[in-house]
Amino acid sequence: MTDLKKLALDILSQGYLVSLGTMDQGGVWVSDIVYTYDDNLNIYWVSNPSVRHSQALTVKPAVAATITLEAGPGKPNIGLQISGVAESVEETREIREGYAAKRQRTYEEAVRPGVGWYRLAPKVIEVIYEPLFGWEKQKIEL
Repeated sequence: MTDLKKLALDILSQGYLVSLGTMDQGGVWVSDIVYTYDDNLNIYWVSNPSVRHSQALTVKPAVAATITLEAGPGKPNIGLQISGVAESVEETREIREGYAAKRQRTYEEAVRPGVGWYRLAPKVIEVIYEPLFGWEKQKIEL
């Protein structure tokens, strides 16, 4: 039996961008964001609080997101589809270091002044891993 949480953590470690879907009075909006994560499958990113996707979280914190690894012809479908709740959070050493490592820069180079930290706490993650499961998505409920 496959450990789905371990597989999801492996996909998170290999990915670079999360496509974050938010909703505001203007409708649905998607933003690609560099992320880091923790062992509980929470996803963290930094963003300017004044941009549309950050503002949308103050109105409707329910979000959806995807992470896809190396998509293209001849490559297996591997990725995550996520739904959950996003919110502004305080910066911690763990997420700061994880984000800098993901960007392969120092923290000072990776993060501009005046940004805020955000967390997506997943409620449902669908794991797409064609080499093991074919077209059948595997669900993690948190």
